[in-house]
Amino acid sequence: MAAFAAVGVLTVSLLAGSASSHRLVDVVTASFAPALNGLGWGTATEQVTLTRSGPGTIDYSAAGAETIAATTGTSPVTFALSAEGTTTITVTGPSPAVFTVKIDKTPPSIFVQRTTANSFGWNNTDVTLAWGCNDTGSGIASCTPKVTVTTEGADQKVTGTAYDVAGNFNPRTSNVSIDKTAPTILGVASPTPNTNGWNSTLVTVTFRCADALSGIASCTAPVTLSGEGAGQSAAGSAADKAGNTSSTTVRNISIDRTPPLVAFARHAGWITVDGSVTLDAAATDALSGVESTAFAHRTVRAWMLQPGLNSFDSSATDKAGNSTTAKTGLTVRVTIASLEKLTRMLVSNKPVADALVALLAKHRFASYVSAVNAQKGKSLGADQAAALVRFANALK
Repeated sequence: MAAFAAVGVLTVSLLAGSASSHRLVDVVTASFAPALNGLGWGTATEQVTLTRSGPGTIDYSAAGAETIAATTGTSPVTFALSAEGTTTITVTGPSPAVFTVKIDKTPPSIFVQRTTANSFGWNNTDVTLAWGCNDTGSGIASCTPKVTVTTEGADQKVTGTAYDVAGNFNPRTSNVSIDKTAPTILGVASPTPNTNGWNSTLVTVTFRCADALSGIASCTAPVTLSGEGAGQSAAGSAADKAGNTSSTTVRNISIDRTPPLVAFARHAGWITVDGSVTLDAAATDALSGVESTAFAHRTVRAWMLQPGLNSFDSSATDKAGNSTTAKTGLTVRVTIASLEKLTRMLVSNKPVADALVALLAKHRFASYVSAVNAQKGKSLGADQAAALVRFANALK
């Protein structure tokens, strides 16, 4: 819609006696396209049209932001003003008039000051944005007030806008990413301990980190515990890209990689076939403790053994599952006298025992062996007969 402005009215009075008459001279009006706003500003090149109320010419000039030398044109006169700033149009004929055209084509400038984000572009607290607006033409009409963003989220768009008096505007959008929630972290030890709560190998603690919003920036690398000891721990931490952190500690990691010590008590080291000996073994473990011991105490009868060196084992297991074995040796010596005593110990029939002893006394070992075999199942059990034969053969 065109805007119109009119100059004043020039009145000429003619006096004739007591009578008078008035004649209204031509009036020049101006219209503008596009229309100026209510404060007289335009935001583009303005087409100015000067129109005389009657036919004829118009004398005009312009000064200010744009200059037009004194010009005469036939009504209606149309010309363009494109320079930014204020231009004053002066009409001198047919009647004086003054029109003002203000043009501002340049949008205002706008900048934002905000709570600084970290290198990943994230904040872990509320974010405040304050806009500043400038305009060197028509001036600032409005500027978005300060805004504080409190909600969590990625790339939240917050827009501030500057408007100048002429109606130009300039929006400025900032992306706000807020994550106030700490990441999660879980530590897992491997391998798992046994039922006694002990490990007999190295233990590696792996940390699993997660963050649902900004994502994980760092997570502690796996920690391997190699040292022995009870109640050890491994600590880990997680940081998300917003700077939130969490930590955890895996505790009660007990490692014992050293087997227990097993030792036999001192003994004579030999025995005759008619004798017996008690073997004792003791186990110790300085860390997790002894869980079980095999052959800790045993009475050994010589007739159940082989002539010569016999080996005995005793094993122990600690609470971590480490095992060890100790050995000891016992030599069985065969003499005629000891075999005679053994014969009387094992043969249930005395006359038979006397007969067998008589054969040994005469060194008739083959006959002794035959006679012993003949008593198997009678005055001798099978194992007892086998033992007497075994030792008699050792004397041959």
